[in-house]
Amino acid sequence: MTSETEITTINRKRGNIKSQITKLANALVDKTEHSIPKLQAQLDVVSKLQEKFELLKNDYYKITKQTEFAEVESLLDSVEDDLLNLEVSLKTSISQLKCNLESVSLPNQSKGAPIKLPKIPLPTFCGRFEEWNLFKTQFNDLINENPQLSDNEKLHYLRGSLKGDAKIIETADDDFSSLFKAIDQSCFGYLVSGNISDDNFDISTKYCFLTKNLEALNKTLTNFWEIEDVDFQKTCNSEESNYCNEHFAKTHFRKADGKSVVSMPLKTEFPETMLGISKMIASKRLDQLWTRLERDPTMKALYSDFLNEYESLHHMEEVKEDTDLDAGYYLPNHGILRPDNKTTKLRVVFNASSKTSSGYSLNDLLYKGGVLQGDLFSILIRFRKHIYAFTADIKQMFRMIELNESQTRLQNILWKNSKSSPTKVYKLRTVTYGKASAPYLATKVLQQLALAEEKNFPLASKVLLQDFYMDDCLSGSSEFTEFETIQSELRQLLQRGGMTLHKWCSSYSPTTAQEFPLDRNSEEIQVKTLGVIWNSVIPLLIKPT
Repeated sequence: MTSETEITTINRKRGNIKSQITKLANALVDKTEHSIPKLQAQLDVVSKLQEKFELLKNDYYKITKQTEFAEVESLLDSVEDDLLNLEVSLKTSISQLKCNLESVSLPNQSKGAPIKLPKIPLPTFCGRFEEWNLFKTQFNDLINENPQLSDNEKLHYLRGSLKGDAKIIETADDDFSSLFKAIDQSCFGYLVSGNISDDNFDISTKYCFLTKNLEALNKTLTNFWEIEDVDFQKTCNSEESNYCNEHFAKTHFRKADGKSVVSMPLKTEFPETMLGISKMIASKRLDQLWTRLERDPTMKALYSDFLNEYESLHHMEEVKEDTDLDAGYYLPNHGILRPDNKTTKLRVVFNASSKTSSGYSLNDLLYKGGVLQGDLFSILIRFRKHIYAFTADIKQMFRMIELNESQTRLQNILWKNSKSSPTKVYKLRTVTYGKASAPYLATKVLQQLALAEEKNFPLASKVLLQDFYMDDCLSGSSEFTEFETIQSELRQLLQRGGMTLHKWCSSYSPTTAQEFPLDRNSEEIQVKTLGVIWNSVIPLLIKPT
């Protein structure tokens, strides 16, 4: 069990890295101290912080509970983005200083003669408030504080840098100063924050809510009061849900072997062409990954084995050199080492939220599709009523569902067999965890399979529709014969879809022990499922501490 001391120590390390990032970012704002040697030294510090952060991530993943994983990963992604943004800002400032040195006027030029400015790639801003500070710093360095540019020229550059929602912002004066000020003020929307003045309360944590319109504010405040209403049923009937269901019905099909083929639901307002270059950042992340793997032989072996298996099962394939290797989208990836896990020692995470050069990621272009399965509370309550209960999960569920060949270019990855080996490009051929639409597509395939095979497997079809949460099954029966039938049907039903159930554990099933062997030591009587521990002998559900 992880002690509070361990968690506190790791949080302090993260806070230290965060404070150093803030210090470097503040120093970057003070342009009077800018010089190429000093900026290069700061860039070296950032590289060392990135190495420390990789080690810190591994420590976090070792102690993180499954139920807290999404929150921790989001927290770490934020720090990682800050490091990358700082690196980009430093490199941009160094490039700008070098360009300024190269564009100094020659001695024989006549006084007052116009100087042709060097071509500098402009940063872009799409209206996201979290990206404003980085854009503002870069734009000020390159354009706003350049004395050789007139206000009209600055206005032209500013309009050229605005993309997406940011392009709709206009001002009555139609000049550079008013437009820049309008963007600076509007990207922070309505802010609701502050301290509680009552001295009787000891509040150590402060909360801030940020929104751009009053409608979102009213909706959030309504949800705040309804959040603890356990009877509140939220049915997804939104436009997004309807579109995704229609898209699935049009694009989904089953192959001769029963496996499903699906297509990702891309947003109609965000065409695929909005994705910029992503190969560069994926290459950098691969180099960082290999720096870590070289220090950890165990993780190196597990990572290589994982991707070798991926390729041998034809879940990914190498992209030939005669194709455009810069096209599509590249998924950076990293590993989470879990030595205490009995079945999956290493979990590889593919990051579809990594931004491209245009400021958009693949997840920005994808619909999520909504939640299709029942809520956890209902599943656990039904599970508790069974006299004969069992748990199981679908082995590699996402990878048992193929992605339409026309979209595999959006799932490119980079890999090499050693740090010095040449980098190869692969495309992932199956639904990949880490994409916004992946949970929807996987659960939609399970529902479609249940409905298609309902006549052949009526009991298992009902279980697949009601007693699954993602790939985890918690089900059973009050009649032993029905209990055995459910297990048998469920196995056959999923095999029809090219899937396999494993990690079987039941409260009582002596006659089916041969048919449904446990994937764990027979002496184990407690298994973890859906964030709780189930004692299959008592039986008892325990919330882990």
